[in-house]
Amino acid sequence: MYALIILFRRLYAATYFILIILRVLLKRVQVVGWSMYPTFHNGDTLFLYRFGLILHRINYGDIVLVEGITYTNLPLIKRVVGTPGDVVEFNEFIVRINGSTILNGSNESNVYKSSDLHKIVLTNYHYFVIGDAEFSDVAVLDSREFGPVHKDSIRYKTITRY
Repeated sequence: MYALIILFRRLYAATYFILIILRVLLKRVQVVGWSMYPTFHNGDTLFLYRFGLILHRINYGDIVLVEGITYTNLPLIKRVVGTPGDVVEFNEFIVRINGSTILNGSNESNVYKSSDLHKIVLTNYHYFVIGDAEFSDVAVLDSREFGPVHKDSIRYKTITRY
């Protein structure tokens, strides 16, 4: 009987330790807004993983939580489309990475000329992040508005939605 009590205590301690570790490494957030539609909808709950940033590089297509970059300091969920060394050309409707158009939020062919696009080269530890929504009537709150994001502002990578 005594061995069984010891076993339960050890299981309890191990479970408590694992829960504390998961609380530090994982974060659960609820999506507010439509900037990541159709990938995520308003009200979706996401699990985010901090340790993924330590073990893995930030790659194209990663969905990340960015903190501390807007005047409101609200966390933002965005997709990484540009990594260090990339040439990014953009305006409100168009985003081109290394000459390839990845976002065309307007069907009009005369919305832009190449000379009308802002052009930047991403330096070390800087990333270009945008929302998935292609709504032209919604104000953008991504790298088109606030510029490239430093790696230190990227806090978590998305694991899954439920």
